[in-house]
Amino acid sequence: AEVQKIGGRVRRSAVIMARLVNDLIGYTRTELGSGMPFVPQPLQLQVVCQAALDDAQATHPATRFELVAEGDLDGVFDGTRLHQLFTNLLVNAAKYGAANEPVRVGMSGQADTLRVDVNNRGSVIPESECRSIFQPLVRLSNSVDDNRPEEETSLGLGLYVAREIASLHGGTIEVRSTAEAGTTFTVWLPRAPVLPPAPAPRTA
Repeated sequence: AEVQKIGGRVRRSAVIMARLVNDLIGYTRTELGSGMPFVPQPLQLQVVCQAALDDAQATHPATRFELVAEGDLDGVFDGTRLHQLFTNLLVNAAKYGAANEPVRVGMSGQADTLRVDVNNRGSVIPESECRSIFQPLVRLSNSVDDNRPEEETSLGLGLYVAREIASLHGGTIEVRSTAEAGTTFTVWLPRAPVLPPAPAPRTA
């Protein structure tokens, strides 16, 4: 049992540090104008989201995560980038949600678009913060537990990086927060990203 506890702590630390490093790299590359690497390929979006959920569960073992998926979730995505996006949203939801409430993830596939909702119950995000929440180095003021270890290492980059990754795919991310429905982050992704045309070959 003690070995399992130690193993759990090691994994939590590794996941937290990897997330922080990836967010910092993504932010730095964006600020420098070089952009994040983007390698889209055929993927099943539920598989990517489940892997991110497993990582979020490792860092928040006391939080209950629920995933409901429906429709066709196949598409062309960068799995590494979307894993980062979903992990950031899930960790954010666990961090700011009520301790006795689950984090709910809903996924649905439409004709040309896929939708992912990440919902938590907790303090309502003020409208003024909803407008600035995706800016870099912004941290919410309504954490339900400021003593959680992740709070000490948050860089305030997670949602900014998530928005940039959604944009890379030609998608969007938005947030709604009410006392009745809780806080929901919604990601819209095209089933295949619209890539810029390849440069024309040079002629002699």
